[in-house]
Amino acid sequence: MEDTTNAVGLIKTIAKKLRDEKLENIPSAENEIAMLGEYLSTDQMQTIIFVAIFDRTSSGSNSDVDDISNYFECSTLDIVEHKKDFDKLLFSGLIEKVRNRRECTASFTSANFRVPSVVFESILCGDPLCKAKSSQSEPDYFDLIKDVGEWLENRDSNEMPTTSFLAQVKEQEDIFSSCDFVKKVRHMLPDIEDRVLFYDICKDNFIDGNESDLEETLKDLFDHRSQVLSEMKNFIKEKSVLQKNDLVECWQDDDEYKLKPTKNGYKLLLGEYAEIKMKKTTKLDKFEFVKAVSGLIEERKIHKYNICNLKRMVRDLEFDNRSLHLIKAARKIMKNIPDRIFFYEMCNDCLHGRTCLETTLDDMYDKQQDILKESIRWRNEEHPLQMLGLAEMDEESFFGSTKVELTDEGRELFLQEDAEKFKRKENTNVVLDVDKIKAKNLYFSPALRKQVDFLSDSIQPEAFENLQNRLKEKGLPTGVAAIFYGTPGTGKTESVYQLAKASGRDVMQVDISEMKTCWYGESQKLVKGVFKRYERLCQKSKNAPILLFNEADAIFGKRMEHASSSVDQTENAIQNIILEQMEKQQGILIATTNLEGNLDAAFERRFLFKIKFEKPGMEAKRLIWQDKLPLLTEPDADTLATEFDFSGGEIDNIVRKATMNEVLTGDAYSLDYLRELCSQEHLSKKCGNIGFSR
Repeated sequence: MEDTTNAVGLIKTIAKKLRDEKLENIPSAENEIAMLGEYLSTDQMQTIIFVAIFDRTSSGSNSDVDDISNYFECSTLDIVEHKKDFDKLLFSGLIEKVRNRRECTASFTSANFRVPSVVFESILCGDPLCKAKSSQSEPDYFDLIKDVGEWLENRDSNEMPTTSFLAQVKEQEDIFSSCDFVKKVRHMLPDIEDRVLFYDICKDNFIDGNESDLEETLKDLFDHRSQVLSEMKNFIKEKSVLQKNDLVECWQDDDEYKLKPTKNGYKLLLGEYAEIKMKKTTKLDKFEFVKAVSGLIEERKIHKYNICNLKRMVRDLEFDNRSLHLIKAARKIMKNIPDRIFFYEMCNDCLHGRTCLETTLDDMYDKQQDILKESIRWRNEEHPLQMLGLAEMDEESFFGSTKVELTDEGRELFLQEDAEKFKRKENTNVVLDVDKIKAKNLYFSPALRKQVDFLSDSIQPEAFENLQNRLKEKGLPTGVAAIFYGTPGTGKTESVYQLAKASGRDVMQVDISEMKTCWYGESQKLVKGVFKRYERLCQKSKNAPILLFNEADAIFGKRMEHASSSVDQTENAIQNIILEQMEKQQGILIATTNLEGNLDAAFERRFLFKIKFEKPGMEAKRLIWQDKLPLLTEPDADTLATEFDFSGGEIDNIVRKATMNEVLTGDAYSLDYLRELCSQEHLSKKCGNIGFSR
């Protein structure tokens, strides 16, 4: 029968004819029962029982034997004698038991039944039942283990005799009889008492993360003290059936005896995943360790045990490998074990790619509220791994997933001496060590010297710290931003290096051209990455480095008011990000540009220092010539300064060519030779003019 609308109609008709009729009106509904039975693949009595349970499920009620006998206004015995029909309905997935793990109420007469939601919805919505049945998950034998263990713990408080308890466990096993695990356990352990003990030991050790206490476990199972003592003796002498089958081991811990599954016991419990539990857990290297943690996360996802057990197992793994630098460092800076677990998972993933945020959180946590909480922390950049500078979050992908990855600092913490082998190719910024900056003399006009010295004094470590504290007290931005603008070759970039040298600061140089990619969104990510890395450098450096945007004309120019092309939109987005980050940055940012007239007004407001570099005057040019060429006389230096209107960069070019000639020929430079080189410096013959001639 295909049409499930008819199925609902048949159920209504049968219910109307049989309800409150003491099962005496079955002949009047035989046709409908047969048609519904054909659809359900059930016989007559199974169909009738299903109708009653379906009817009550539709009203939100579960049904025990008394409920069903009341439904038909018949004796409870009339229903109890059809227990096998209930079992077949259970086995076929048309009904399910509603179990209460805390109470021993799983016997047939006290069990509650209902129609599974997937079957119920399929009948109502017109989906074929075969699809509904196939979509139902196979019985999870871990539910059986949890049930038996929890019933056993509560058996005494429920005043249930051992014989009744064992009978109910057998009934529960029948529900899981299709599981290979249950089949194997029944084959190896024919006696129900031994199976109950094995289930309980598995629950204690694997699900709860505690070893089983021999005496307490036996007390929970047996009514009589003599039985407890007899079984204790068997375990202590290693004569129990569980030990003979190499499923459980027993050892003495102070005055108590403990139980836990053996390697074979775990193999029986976990099947192919037993290797995750039983594989080598000591003397692991850093790669083996993070892989083992990832395996434990996968195991938690498959068997759905709680995060407490995952935390315990990772702690045990950390303890077994506590000499690893990775573990020592991680435990020192990350006190929260879930944060370390996430970090270890990222370490394992970084060898092959990036980590999917949503998937990893779902694999780690039990509750949706915990997953949401962690996700919000990541998106607000408040997660400890982000705040420690160990991880960063990428933009959300086209498919809605979010990738997170280790920063260079995170990789260094994990990989240590191997970090260079796995280092990401990242050319958008380079850190120039202050020790590699060569000190040079710079010659400026008095007015320019005054401005540069003021900036230099402001960024000396002690003065800069005092300045930031004072600005913070006044509620003002604590970062310092400066722009050096003017003619090419006037010493803008070199001035930045010398400021860094004088204040003991490294320079983080930004390559503007490499931040503009053809992929929409990628350029924005690279720009954000520059400021994130700079922030991390500030946090770990004694003196905050200088962030240098050299030749920044292309990125600090005026924004497009009506950007239509994707290129214009991307450039505007980049500039908006930089404007925002300039407000937030707490270090020292210096930009250099040759085209000050093209500077966007919003950027101009954000630069605290605006220093114009012009061509050097006569005195400055003379000093530059003498500084670069020590053998040059003062009159000759005056001559060159007067005849040639050169910038410092152009004078450097002449000095380099004179030095090359001296190396090649051995001849020292003369005034005439220097004049000849100067005359060749400009493409035009009129070297004294700059710009367009009319």
